[in-house]
Amino acid sequence: MTLLATEGLTKKFGGLTAVADLDFRVESGSITSLIGPNGAGKTTVFNVITGVYKADGGSISFVGSDITNMKQHAIAAMGIGRTFQNLRLFAPLTALENVVSGQHTRSHAGVFGSIVGTPAQRREEREVYAVAERCLRQMGLFEQRDVVAGGMAHGDQRRLEIARALALEPKLLVLDEPAAGLNPNETEELVRLVRKIRDQGITVLLIEHDMGLVMEIADHVTVLENGRKIGEGTPAEVQSNERVIEAYLGVDDEEDFEPAEAVA
Repeated sequence: MTLLATEGLTKKFGGLTAVADLDFRVESGSITSLIGPNGAGKTTVFNVITGVYKADGGSISFVGSDITNMKQHAIAAMGIGRTFQNLRLFAPLTALENVVSGQHTRSHAGVFGSIVGTPAQRREEREVYAVAERCLRQMGLFEQRDVVAGGMAHGDQRRLEIARALALEPKLLVLDEPAAGLNPNETEELVRLVRKIRDQGITVLLIEHDMGLVMEIADHVTVLENGRKIGEGTPAEVQSNERVIEAYLGVDDEEDFEPAEAVA
């Protein structure tokens, strides 16, 4: 089943077309990767899908519903959780508090309930904290639940941001360069965790520059150049696509598509 689809998706910034007429599919239960050289429009696609930017043309459907140009909070409430290329944690808050903050779409008690402490509010708070603790365990961070996020190691911060996105209990998890700044051991652990997330029934869509990781983990790969799709298929099909090799890596860099030892 197609979980997410774009039809003719277009985004412009002034006279610059960042994404042009993009048809794109994410199948339910898959790990799908969006790759391309710097400036190809990958993060712009993510930002349009998740409501950060408005599309200038085309449409986006999610679970059969049109979500084109919906508000960010409404898209999140429908079941799309995401991380960002640059970490956006609340540095002064603890790991647990950061994950709790990711559940804003689950809160229904209202201002009065929060002030008075109604039974419904207390029950909701218990549920929110239980979900946050489960997500921290899932990402191997439960023992650091009371550690201030700003004092955590970079790799742990990356996993914390994923835990916060998981707290939305999404149908689709959108990861923007989750391996950025990670060492080989951390990258290998990330591969394991992302596979575990997929195996638990959450579809994953990621942007990633680490080609070893992409070729190791992705079921399907779509390649962008200058905002346009120039190739798609399985990792093996993309790896042998001459246009992709020339556009993304350069003719002499084909060996860079080989899976990295750290994620082999």
